[in-house]
Order: sequence, then C-alpha cells, then structure tokens
Amino acid sequence: MTSDSISIHWKSIREDRLGSQVPRAHRRLGWIRILLWVGWAVNVVAQPTPYLGTPHPVPGLIEAEHYDLGGEGVAYHGLGLLTTNSGVKVKFPTGRPGDAIPQSWSNVVLRTGEWLNFSVQCQRDGHYSLQVKASGIPSYQERNSWPPDTFNTYTGEARVHFDVDGQRATEEIHLERQDFCPRIWMSAGPHQVRLVVDLVSDFFEHRWVDDTGWWTYENGWPWFSFVLDSIQLRPALAPLFATPVAGGQNGFQDGTGNEAQLGAFPLLIGEQPDGDLVVQDTANAALRVISRDGHVRTLAGAPGSPLEDGVGSAAGFGNLLHTVLVPEGHLLTVESDGIRSDRVRRVELDGTVTTLYRGRPEITVSNAFEGTTNVVVPLSRVILLSSGKFRVAGEYTRDELTLVYHGWPDGGSLEYLTVTRCASFDLMGGVATLAEIGPPLPLAEPQEWSDGYRRESGLHPGIIYKDPAGFMESATPDAHLASVLRARDGTFFCVSLHNSRQICRLDPSPNASRLVVESIGKGTISATPARMVQPDEEIVLEAQPATRFSQFLGWSDGSTENPRTLRLPHDIRLTGTFGLVYPEPIGVRGDKLQIGADRSFQMGVVGSDPPYKYRVMVSRDLVHWNPPPAGTTVLFRTGLYSKDVLTATSPITWLSVPYIGSWLYVSLEVLDE
Repeated sequence: MTSDSISIHWKSIREDRLGSQVPRAHRRLGWIRILLWVGWAVNVVAQPTPYLGTPHPVPGLIEAEHYDLGGEGVAYHGLGLLTTNSGVKVKFPTGRPGDAIPQSWSNVVLRTGEWLNFSVQCQRDGHYSLQVKASGIPSYQERNSWPPDTFNTYTGEARVHFDVDGQRATEEIHLERQDFCPRIWMSAGPHQVRLVVDLVSDFFEHRWVDDTGWWTYENGWPWFSFVLDSIQLRPALAPLFATPVAGGQNGFQDGTGNEAQLGAFPLLIGEQPDGDLVVQDTANAALRVISRDGHVRTLAGAPGSPLEDGVGSAAGFGNLLHTVLVPEGHLLTVESDGIRSDRVRRVELDGTVTTLYRGRPEITVSNAFEGTTNVVVPLSRVILLSSGKFRVAGEYTRDELTLVYHGWPDGGSLEYLTVTRCASFDLMGGVATLAEIGPPLPLAEPQEWSDGYRRESGLHPGIIYKDPAGFMESATPDAHLASVLRARDGTFFCVSLHNSRQICRLDPSPNASRLVVESIGKGTISATPARMVQPDEEIVLEAQPATRFSQFLGWSDGSTENPRTLRLPHDIRLTGTFGLVYPEPIGVRGDKLQIGADRSFQMGVVGSDPPYKYRVMVSRDLVHWNPPPAGTTVLFRTGLYSKDVLTATSPITWLSVPYIGSWLYVSLEVLDE
C-alpha cells in the first residue's frame, strides 16, 4: 500500500462552525491568476540585456564574466558568498552594483543553486556542441595537526546544465574535466542561454579540530565552489551511424552480407594492401577476410581443425590471443594450445600457416633476498618494432621483497608484494631470447588519429572527436564499440557491443536527431527507439500512469496525444506530466462536519467502488501527528476502520473520532494499493 502524498486537513472546532470557505474551484482560479500576473510582470519589466551591448555570436566563445545585465533573478542568481576553496577570498566585480556573483581574476566563482544568463545571437539553424571550461572539480586541502606538514585532500564534483529560452536543453553535465560537449539545438536568431549549477560538493560531513580541541564545522559548505572560465559553442559534429557490412548471425560460414556468419566479438586486425579487412574470429579459431562490399572468406583456420600448420581451413589454431598485420601484408599470431604451451605463427596472404615458435619461455630473475629463480612467461602479444622486426611479449607475476614506506613516523619496512612484469623476446631459429623486462602491458593499444579522432575506452567505449585541443564530443553517441579499425581512406569499421557478431561501417549522418523524454509525477514513458534517428523514422511515445490515481495530463509542447507518433526534425526534449486526479465522488464532505453528543468529531467521507482507503492521523498542533485514539469508529457500517486505515465505500461513510479539548486536526491521506 503506497501513498499518493496528498492529505486533506480539517479542523474540528467546539462551536461546530466551519466558517466561510472558498470553494475549491475558486481557490484554484485565484492561484492561477497570481502565477499569470507574476509571469507577465517578469516578461515585461525585467528583461536581461547583453553585457557587451550586443548578444554573443553563436558559433563563438563566451567569457564567463560577460553574463547579462539586469540584476538578481533576471541576469543571474547569486548567494553573495566571497570565501571559496581553501579559504581563498574573491571579490565582487566592479561595474555591477549589487552583484552577488564573485569573481576570481577574470573568471566567475559559482556554487550550488546559482545561475548565469547569456544573451546570444545564433547565425543559423542547427545543432551546436558546447564546451564548458572550468577549473576542474572542487577540492579542499586539510592540514593535519600530526604528523606536521602533511595534508589530506578531499575532492568532490560539480554538476551543471543549460537552459535555452527557459526550457532545459541538456542533461546534467559532470564537470570532472574542463570540457564537456552536449548537443544543443538552436534556430537562427536571438536566444537566452542559461547555465544552472545543480551541485557543487560541499564537504559539510568533514569535521576539523579547532583551537580548543573541539570538533567544529566552521570550514563547512560555504567554502566550496568551482571557477568557470568560458563557454564555447560551435556547429556539432555529424554523428557516425553503424551501417551493417557483413555478419549478424552466430556461426561459421563464408558469404556476402548477412549470409556470412561470424563468432562472437570478432576483432578487426587491419587492412590488407588491396583494401580488404582482416578479422580475428576468435570464437571460430579462424582468420577471416572481408571485402568492402561485405564478402567474407576464410583465410586460415576453422572450428575443430587440428592444431597443425597448413593452408586455409586445413590449418588449425588454438586460442587466438593476438594478431597483427605487418606492412608487407602477412600476419603474425600468438595463440595458446593448452595450459603448458604457446605458439607464434606466420600466416601468408594465401592462407599458408607456419609455426615460428612453440613452447613457453622461461626467464631467470634474481632478488637480493631470494636469490635466482626461473619464471615461466605465458605469451600474449606481438610487438612490431620500427626496425621492421618484431618481438613477442607476455606477463608474469611473482612475489618480491620490497622496501615499503609507510610514512612518518613509521618509516619503511621490508614486505613481500605480488608484482606483475612484462618480458619481451626475440625469436631466432625457433628460440625465444629475452630482450627486456618492463612494466605490465597496457590493456588495449591506444588508437588515435592525426585529424582529431580518438578511440575512447571505459564504461562506454566509442570514438570521440578532439579538435581543436580541449574541445571534445562523441562521434559515436549510440555505438558502444568492442573493436574499431580505421582504413587508409579514413573510413571507420567496427564491431559494436549491441551486435557482437556483425561488422559495420560508421557513416556520418548530419540529419540524425535525438529525443530526450522525461516525466513529472507518478508515471512512466516508453519511447522507441532509444537512439538517434533519421528524419523519416517514426518514434512511438506512450505515457503510462503508475497508480490508479495518476492521470496523464500532456506533453511539454502542448500536445495531449497518447500514445503519440512523431518524427524528429532536430533534437527535441519532451516532458510528460502526470497528475493525481480523483474520480468523483470521493473525499471529505466538508458540509457535514459535526460534533457528536459524546464530544466526538464526526466527518463524512465519500467513497466509491472499488473502496478507497485513507490513512487517518490526528494532531493538536499540526506538528505531532498520531493515529486516532481508542474509540474511533465508523458509523452506519458503510466503511471499515482498523489500524489507522479507513476503507470507505459508497455513498457516505461517517468517521467518529473522540477528542478532549476545544480543537482537533484530522488528516485523511488517500492511499493507493
């Protein structure tokens, strides 16, 4: 049983006089009139004006301190706090009488709840990427009383969003770095762009010791802020859309397009001199070649083939760990054929497979405290050298006796630590000769291209565009990529996490747009598809109330259609609003409030089918609410009361609550099942 969070309060007075009460409809109308009057006053009287006399041009760079003129609540909202991180005091800017937004040099210092308004003039319709340049995440250094000259550093976060013309235009932006680029749609002409600070970490939970030895919160939240430098807008990059080239079904079969079958998560290795793509089909223990028109053929290997050298599918691979394409066109592979042996193979353009090394190398390592020991190194990587030669490498772990420094005054101590090392080998006549020992191998080889594109790893791997330096936006906003290859002509090919058995080409789509849907109230909204779409693709929205008291009231653009089908001419943000609407008749009969002969408080409750449930609470001071006292009853047996819950049925149920004194407040909270 849940509550819909609406309570109806009635006051019982001993004289049994309700007094004059404004009808509900009239009260609602009066409130609407007030809201409309306030909005009219703001729009007519208090308009922000550009700081430099003319709106900032878009595309362009906007310095943070050049926010609009117009005063508090119109051009900005500030808290008027001067002390910032680490106790640094900033100043209010000159030339802005009464300004409550402080500055640090030519930058602006902002805190939670503050906002800045910028008047802009957009040159043309379009999507714009936005860069926020700031000082980074808020942080604070606390000097320790012991040991001396040591510090604890606390770091937090800053989150902001942007509104355009009073409507939210971006998601919440986490300013963990100095740049972030959401897409904003703006038509040609004047606009109001507002930066709103949603959160700056306050660190109020950290306590410091004052001079008296007591814990204090003196250095609390007013110290914490972040420094905003500038905002830059430029035309947004056309997103790259995944276009299927080959594969899609699990299996092992050559063919063209979706007739071809690949194993899960094939790896794109490189581009052959003739433009074909080489793929490591790990799940099928094979190397495949894919032409630009989507034809798949097997170069070497096949599921179940014996681990032997040979040509084409007659050759067999073990577990393929790594494959590289050398400039001459042949391939080098590292594979494991069991828990005791590794292989390094060479694969020619015609599919001939030759073993260069088989085994698992051992190296001799020494430790001043343990002496000399032999360590087996499992191979995992081929490394191409600038000289044209190659090395194979692997990692091993061992316990090393190491001096560990624990800090003053403990000093250091000798401890055994498990460490990981990389060993690389030259292959000479089938023998692996140790070349060097170094740090662990990187998890993935970095991929970065000279024109500003870069492969991004992490929680949402994809491709980002970073040009000019510091300005970054996603090139693949909907494609989380497991493998990426860029051909010599600049075309991207990929395997996505969405379809791990398909090779796709990434094509720019200038007309793609995104729909962002939010909801207010008790309800959910389903939208398909949940990705960027082309202008001719339909999206279906359906608002679904979450409770029997919820009702869908409409969309933020004025439409009440539900379900709704629409196409996107550009990025659109829609909000669906749900309200609590009770069917009639239900609620409290205000004209039937009575005082019983036994000094009980009697109230008429209108129910309906199916029964409605109310949580009954009473109070004498509107602060301390409690269940009704013993003796509370339901009259005429048209309802049930037990454990502070009243179940009312039609047409009228009377609730009798005993009380002592001259008044009693009763709260009826409608519950939903």
